[in-house]
Amino acid sequence: MRTTNIPYDRTAEGPLITVKKLMDWLDCSRAHAYRLVHRGEFKVVPVGDVKGLRVTTKSVERYLRRREKETS
Repeated sequence: MRTTNIPYDRTAEGPLITVKKLMDWLDCSRAHAYRLVHRGEFKVVPVGDVKGLRVTTKSVERYLRRREKETS
């Protein structure tokens, strides 16, 4: 088995997206996107310095499914 320094299972959680792409996907403001991130709605992977973070696409998809169920 090959070892990596990736702190999550890429095959299970899918690709990583930036907060900017998250904003586009959810059609929301930057402040709201970060509010959701800090509230723990998404699985976040720190990248580089303190300001660098990425969100897993699977966690966004799970969030959208939960929201869809809540509105139904």
